[in-house]
Amino acid sequence: MIRIESISTRPVLPTDDNFIYEVYASTRLDELALMDWSNDQKEAFLQMQFRAQSQHYRAAYPEATFQVIEWDGRPVGRLTLRRAEQVTTLVDIALLPEFRNRGIGSAIMPAPPATAMRSHLEFAAQRRGQSRDVGGGGETGHHEVP
Repeated sequence: MIRIESISTRPVLPTDDNFIYEVYASTRLDELALMDWSNDQKEAFLQMQFRAQSQHYRAAYPEATFQVIEWDGRPVGRLTLRRAEQVTTLVDIALLPEFRNRGIGSAIMPAPPATAMRSHLEFAAQRRGQSRDVGGGGETGHHEVP
């Protein structure tokens, strides 16, 4: 069982580049398994898509924070939040496969809405593709705070 107090986040450092890529690549494994590509082709595709996503996030969300999710000091995922005047947006959250469905995402999700409530802000989570619900937002994945 994962203890909530053992989960933390910290800013992404340049030394985290390989780990952040590993997390990204792990989110694409199911779809790549369907492709009749060589391992080299899959790796080239993943590298290209990772660079494109990273560039997009930095351009579209210049005020975003990029964080590593840690469990007992071990990096297990990534979290990107965009904080604006009236909205905090969950841009991206991803965990390594062996740490999914263990409550880690839900454990870190209450923090942004709580911050939003204190500031009278809205917390919104963007969902794409096959992502699962995070933080108890139901099927929409959104948290609205009055």
